[in-house]
Amino acid sequence: MAKKVKVSDFLRHYEPHAAVTNSKASNPPPENQWGYVMGGNGSVATDAYIRGRAKSSYGDKWEGYYNAYRKWIGHRVFDCNSLAEVFYREQTGTNIDTKARSNYANWCTNKDAATKDGTLAGLPQLPGVALFSGPNASGITHVGFLFRKSGSGDLDWQVLEARGKDYGVVITDLKARSWEWWGVMDKYFIYDLDDQWKPTAQATTPATPTAKTEPFNAVCPGNSVYIRSGRGKTHPYIGIVRKNEEMLALPAVDGWCEVAAVIKGQIVRGFISAKYVTARTTNTAATRAYPAYCGGAGVNVRTGRGTQHNSIGKAAKNAPMIAMPKEGGWCQIAVVLDGEIAVGYMFATYVKSR
Repeated sequence: MAKKVKVSDFLRHYEPHAAVTNSKASNPPPENQWGYVMGGNGSVATDAYIRGRAKSSYGDKWEGYYNAYRKWIGHRVFDCNSLAEVFYREQTGTNIDTKARSNYANWCTNKDAATKDGTLAGLPQLPGVALFSGPNASGITHVGFLFRKSGSGDLDWQVLEARGKDYGVVITDLKARSWEWWGVMDKYFIYDLDDQWKPTAQATTPATPTAKTEPFNAVCPGNSVYIRSGRGKTHPYIGIVRKNEEMLALPAVDGWCEVAAVIKGQIVRGFISAKYVTARTTNTAATRAYPAYCGGAGVNVRTGRGTQHNSIGKAAKNAPMIAMPKEGGWCQIAVVLDGEIAVGYMFATYVKSR
């Protein structure tokens, strides 16, 4: 028998990272919001990850997909059913990667009739019940999850879903969307909440660091240190930083530093325990990433190599950075923009080694 996880833990896990809206996400999206990529598996999206997913999913038409999804770079990304799959994997260590239609067919013993029914007759009034949409039961293409009651009617519910590239992970109104089936996912989930559940203090007031001051160049003093998607060991790691690896860092908040470091040849943004972040006071020869600064005033940081790519902000003169070696006249860099670490590309003329 499969190990089961609690619906309460599942919903509370995603609440701090879901925008409560029926509208599209802003560009850039809020820092705390998690995004959507077809085939997303909970990874923190890098430019290379988005590019790879685009080519895998869309073949020769990958560039349009890439341009539409790259706003989620730096965010954890999911597709609709992976919200449940990733949570289950992180809780149990078991991978149940599958499609939304297989969720309906195989995870739910108590479920709606196979006939398409937009009225959702008999919908159980329980948080965590799955909702499905698609042309027919064998061709279901999307899934969401009852989140919290919003009124007295059977269809007065909010729904948690990874809605699509324009929305990301959101909490929407059930009646604002088209749902045709429901199912109780009792193969893998324990339904331990009633329809009156309240948010936890963590969910209603997620920790949002505010005390950010000057960034600094740093190195990692540890041999192999996890870089994580959030502050704390409860957040999944997105890679390993090696000893003496160059980083760009912000001062510690709650014992953790926001940093940019090189993982598998790409600069990524994440968080490292402050005890493994040491300010660099001397320069060394760099063969991978190196400490740098911006040699111009108001220099564009772009989403790709070339002026045809969008600017994500302008770097101030002398702003500290870390940079990768020049490629095609451009360097991948990490720099602080508007108090947050941003990863992008800068014309190599303006990237000066410290």
